[in-house]
Amino acid sequence: VMKVKKVEISAFRIFEDPKNATFDFRLNNGEPADFISLYAPNGFGKTSFYDAVEWCMTNNVHRFWQNERVTKESLNTLHELSDKEKITLLKNTNVPKSTIPYVSIETDAGINKRELKIHGKRKNDINERDDFENETFRSVILSQEWISGFLKESNGEDRYKLFMKNPDLVELDEYYKQLFILISANNENAGAIHNAIKDIKKKYQRLL
Repeated sequence: VMKVKKVEISAFRIFEDPKNATFDFRLNNGEPADFISLYAPNGFGKTSFYDAVEWCMTNNVHRFWQNERVTKESLNTLHELSDKEKITLLKNTNVPKSTIPYVSIETDAGINKRELKIHGKRKNDINERDDFENETFRSVILSQEWISGFLKESNGEDRYKLFMKNPDLVELDEYYKQLFILISANNENAGAIHNAIKDIKKKYQRLL
């Protein structure tokens, strides 16, 4: 189990100066805490903190792609409204243009540091939907923002597919599929019986 000792954020999202954005989670004896809880009012950087950690470890921010259509439409709108050649969603807009944002995460396994740069012909500083590294980390990190996004932004079908990736739910999924087949068959039979009854009634009325 990886434990986080320190997170240092510079020019990333809401955080400007690393002097004010260094989070030290070590105890007095220098060991990392077993449990970390972040609490702050709205607008104080909780989401930016999680974005920074996820981006540093995976090279992307998953919540931006929970609704791909909305994200792409928003990016297109920003490009239309801006006279800048490149749009920065991750880089803090208050820092000098020459500043290179970075996030450094020190764990008991070592130090992970990532710098933010817009390469080549890209028009913004977020990677594409499927451009992720370290899938294991992305699958285990669980934040309030992830839960909220999962419940509010993902549609029901997507949520169901994610739940069914759990091996313990495979049998339940198969049961649901078989039940759905039976219900569909019963509905077809019920429709056929209903039509047959209508035909019998018509024949009976003609006899009268």
